[in-house]
Order: sequence, then C-alpha cells, then structure tokens
Amino acid sequence: MTDRPRLRKVVNVLVVCTAVVGIGWSGTELWTYAANRLAIDEACAGLVSPGKITALPYGEGRIEHNASAIDLDTASGRCELFSTSAGEAADASKRMFFTASVAVEPEAATEETDPAWDTLVDRYDPTYLDHPLGGGIPGIVTDTGVGVKLPCAGGKKVQGSAVKNVVAGAVTTMDGFDPLGSGHQMDQNTRDRLASIAVDTANNLGAKLGCRDRLPSPPAGIPPVEGELIAPESAKGTCAWYAKSGLDSGDWMPDQVMETRADGDVWTEKCGLALRQDTARETWGKYAGKPGYEELAQRDAPRYEGDWWAAAQSWFGESAKDVRIDEIGSETTAAEPGRAGRSPEAPVWWASSVCDGEPAVHTLTLRDAYALGAAARSEPVFRAYVADVALRRGCTDVRFPKASAFTATFKES
Repeated sequence: MTDRPRLRKVVNVLVVCTAVVGIGWSGTELWTYAANRLAIDEACAGLVSPGKITALPYGEGRIEHNASAIDLDTASGRCELFSTSAGEAADASKRMFFTASVAVEPEAATEETDPAWDTLVDRYDPTYLDHPLGGGIPGIVTDTGVGVKLPCAGGKKVQGSAVKNVVAGAVTTMDGFDPLGSGHQMDQNTRDRLASIAVDTANNLGAKLGCRDRLPSPPAGIPPVEGELIAPESAKGTCAWYAKSGLDSGDWMPDQVMETRADGDVWTEKCGLALRQDTARETWGKYAGKPGYEELAQRDAPRYEGDWWAAAQSWFGESAKDVRIDEIGSETTAAEPGRAGRSPEAPVWWASSVCDGEPAVHTLTLRDAYALGAAARSEPVFRAYVADVALRRGCTDVRFPKASAFTATFKES
C-alpha cells in the first residue's frame, strides 16, 4: 500500500522546487525554502501562510517545528516554529520565534481576574493593557501578538458541538519581546503582519469548518498597546465614565486611570484605577491606626506608583461563561453569569448582565491592602462602571451584589 503522506511530501517538495528553480537560487537555498514551507505546513496544518511567517523578524534561515501541532480534527492546538536566525540572536543553534494557535467555542477558555495581591503597574518594566484590534474585527492586540474570533454560523460540529466562534492567535516570541524581560514590545510591521496572520488563520479554519462568514482584512498601522496612568478627566475610552461619575475625588478615591479604547467588538475590556503615590501614602498616614483601620496599620505604607489600585473588567459572550476570581493559593471562585456576588477570600466582586442576547460578567478587584479602607466606598464606583458598560453595549438584566457585600472582611465564617 502506498505511503500517501510521505508521497504527498515528496510531491510538494518537487512542486516547490519547480516553482522557484528559475529564480537562480543555489541548491541549498532551494531546499531550505522547500523544507521551511513543509515544516510550517506540517505544524500549522496548512492554515498559516509560509510567506507571511518567513517575512517576520527572525523568519530567515532554517525553520523547524517541535511536537506541538494544530489538529484539524479537533480544530485546536498550536504550532511552535523555531529558526536558526532566532537562535543566532540568542547565541543558540535555534530558538522559537513564532506561535500560532486555534480553538473553537463554546469550549471557552477560562478567564481569570487580576490577583488582588499583584500590582497594576510594573515598577521594573513598562505595563501594557490588551487593546482592541479595531477594523470591525473581534480582536485583541497584546505586546507580543494578536488574537481574533470569527463568529461561525452554519458550520459543522466539532466533537459533537456546533461551533459558535473560531479563535485564532499569532504571537512572536522574539521581536521586541525578550522572555527574560526587555520591557519592549513588537514593532509596527510585526503587529500588522501578526494581525494578518491571525485573521488568515481564523478564516482558513472557518472555511474548513463550513462557517459562512469571514473576518475582514485588519487595519494597517495598528498602534502599540499602552499602559500609562493618566488623569481621569483625560480618559476617552474604557475609563471615560470615572470622571463623569464625580467619584474621582475624596479620601480613598483613585486619582489616576489606565484605559484602552472602547470597542464593542471585543470579548473583554478593562479599566484600571489607581491612587497616586503621594495620595496613597497620605491616605495611609491619615487612617492607619484609627479605630476600624487597625489592620491597615499592620501593612506597609504604599511605596510605589500604582500600589493602591482597582481594576474593573468585563467579559462578554462565550468568554463570560467561565470567569474565575483568582483567590489565595490555587482556589478560584466562579463569577457566574446571571448572578452577582463577591469572593469569599479576596476583595473582588462580580455583577452580570445580558448584552445583545449574550451573557456578560463584570468584576471589580481591589489591591488587598487598599481594600481595607476602600471596600466600603467601592459600591458606587462599581455601579458607575457597570452602568457605563451597559449603556455602551446595550446590556439589560443587570444583577449587582448587595451593598452589604462591600466590606473589607472577605473570609467566610
């Protein structure tokens, strides 16, 4: 019996060689070109354009893949590509420079809130928020890659379930982003190329699954992601509601915000709120040791910008169905759609709503020490945020935690 996979590889190599023989390349270059295309196609299941991969930084030289691969039968997995060019830059024989991933929903990935003991601002490296891709595409841009979702109507079932969304991502692990922590992000050309690759990957998989629609080409000149703290009155995106609410002054109230563009196409958004370093230290000095704030006196005074912070986040559609509150240790609490409540161990509350017929979950997280004084003052802040999201997204059926839930005591008895 003919070994069809092996025969197909040989034929592909011959076709590639015939196509490029007129270019005048040497035999070594020719076979490297052909081998690179085969490596990319094998690992990425033919969903990713080899030409766009090799045009990425560190896409030159010999490209190989490891055991990770995209599985078309399950419409899931990731392909990890290594290159000798990336290896040379890292003083190694080869190194991973690109990853593409695919998945389908409703097999939604778990989403987690920000840990209450973490920081909003990294004092050692720049802080970035995930920004919307724009262009009418449900997509997110990070400092290292782009992720998109293709709504899938009319497609076939995968593992017994009808596909609702095709999810695809394209990430660079070399250009601008050093896994050891350079503090930089990818450049303009790389952002645009990765966005194009992510869209192509989603559309190609969507075609194989029989989805009726396709994502449009992403916009050119995708701006870099940002994480700058600004004055509330300067906010125009996901934090524009805060200054309008009139809550941005007074004891314990954040006087800086960190936002992204507001975009109704994305499946998640965030607004960060923080006290300036001098404001936070002044508040700590004013209240530490007073009756009712004894535990605050046991905590160190805020030392860095953004040490005292709050984060208001939302998830929509399939992404709202498995939102977890990051608790102490390995425990998590489900922020369930259609309900509202608070974490039993951390200063995190959640509300829910229905946006365009789909579930939505909204959360508010406070830094643990900050919550000792701010928890009881946070209900109107959370209500103002959820009201703004509901207005922008046309959400109804809002469920909100009870006012009595906004306390600094979290551990259930």
